[in-house]
Amino acid sequence: STVQQGFSLGISKDEPVNAGAETTKNGITYFIEEKDIWYFDNHDLHVEYNNKAKEPDYKYL
Repeated sequence: STVQQGFSLGISKDEPVNAGAETTKNGITYFIEEKDIWYFDNHDLHVEYNNKAKEPDYKYL
């Protein structure tokens, strides 16, 4: 991670329980649990799909 040394971003399919941040795009809700907000250290996570690599591209702004 470029945000937290020694940690990495994990993603799973789940329902929000205590969402600290949440957004919906194309009918899909994406969220970060309140207990995991510290990981982003006041950064915004932007996710785009890289068609060439056929995988998500994560950017912290």
